[in-house]
Amino acid sequence: MQSASASLNPVNQIRIINTASCDLELIQNGENLLKASKANYLNNQVYKLPDAFVDLVKKSDQNLQFKCDGKNSGSLTISNLTESKVFIFYEDSNGKVDSLKEFSFRIKKGIIGKSEIRFLTLPSLDNKNFEAKLSGKNFSVESFENEQAKYNENSYANYLFEVTNRADSENGLKSDDLLLEICTKYTVFLFQNPINKKLDFVQMTDFYQNGIGIWWQLIQILVMTIGEIMFSISGVSFAYSQAPASMKSVLQAIWFLTVAFGNLIVVIIAEARAIDDQVYEYVFFAGLLFVATLVFFSLSYNYKYVEDQDKLEKNKVVPYEEDEKI
Repeated sequence: MQSASASLNPVNQIRIINTASCDLELIQNGENLLKASKANYLNNQVYKLPDAFVDLVKKSDQNLQFKCDGKNSGSLTISNLTESKVFIFYEDSNGKVDSLKEFSFRIKKGIIGKSEIRFLTLPSLDNKNFEAKLSGKNFSVESFENEQAKYNENSYANYLFEVTNRADSENGLKSDDLLLEICTKYTVFLFQNPINKKLDFVQMTDFYQNGIGIWWQLIQILVMTIGEIMFSISGVSFAYSQAPASMKSVLQAIWFLTVAFGNLIVVIIAEARAIDDQVYEYVFFAGLLFVATLVFFSLSYNYKYVEDQDKLEKNKVVPYEEDEKI
């Protein structure tokens, strides 16, 4: 069962999200630290400040200046870097660019086997007017001020994402591409896009899944290869040796047909998503294998082995006859 541990996730991240209608620049002592382009949140672009700057914040508070092309400028203080923090720049109804307070993540436990997600509104939106849906499943929407808003557990997949606006039914949101990965936590921020004045969103990863080295697959491949050698080769040999001479090819074809049926069952179960949780999906396949094993045991107990006629012909002793003397 795959899991993600809180102790293994990065805790020294400072991330910047720019939802304003201008390109944002962060400056320290006249030096440009970062430039966050407008509308890049549409591609889930979240900027990370340089590691050297992050190390400075660990030692003392750091003051930054920010400015937006054609808009106002301001200051930003980053302090107490003991956990992941996000600074979201937004544009209010008067066109002024500002930053939300430090948005911190106090995640104490990991995730096992699924994804978790929550939905928050940025300033100028009342969370009570909105309801989020993932492929028809309803989720409540909280205000950005509630940093401790609960995450909702959900299966990892690509979802149809919709937001219903109770106050203005025409100003809703619909997207067919919201990806949730296994053992990951997300926050989706809803806000009024200052460019087209429509409801928009940015999806942010709060908690990343742990990476697993690809070399761990060698153990699985080794076990699967040994199982394939022991089962497939001996099965083909059995089908050939036990068939009458006139049906050896037919029974071998039927043997391979059972393999095709097995693959078909896997495709139907996996693609139809009959089982939401993949952990239970593997348990289901293991249960089918156990049942098949019991059936094979019962059949083999009463089976009467037939000697291979080809081997009998090859091993047949032909009596030696002396040539007739002339």
